[in-house]
Amino acid sequence: MRELIADGRLSAASKISKSGEAGWRRADQDSILKHLLTGDLPRDGTSSAHSDSFKSTALLIEAKLVEEKSTILTIVLGLLLPGLGQMYVGNILKGIIVLISCTISLIILGFIFIGYIIAFILYVWAIVDAYNHAKHLNAVRQAAWLKQRGL
Repeated sequence: MRELIADGRLSAASKISKSGEAGWRRADQDSILKHLLTGDLPRDGTSSAHSDSFKSTALLIEAKLVEEKSTILTIVLGLLLPGLGQMYVGNILKGIIVLISCTISLIILGFIFIGYIIAFILYVWAIVDAYNHAKHLNAVRQAAWLKQRGL
């Protein structure tokens, strides 16, 4: 957590969301996290429950910050242009193939109705595929983060 604060990725104004909570709030509004942000860390004399709660909060927030690819942005990009969602999550080649396939379907096969159907199927598949890949990528990154910390 100290690294996140030191390099500016986590500040008092950062929006956080903890597991089991609805919505987002400022980091300095979290009763435990504010101690870390102000430098007023729990001392050795604090209760075990408070210390465990502090560690738990810190891990939840760090794990949330590991997630780098927004699934919503992936869907929006895929809606804007077929293949753009794949490119956003790192599948550049797959994104280019999807874009070319949809373009060919519309241009060449668009003279007959089947071209529109094929293009629509590719379009929907591309959005779902990009969304699933973003979720998978986030899960892999969080698992690697937890493994790195021995959790």
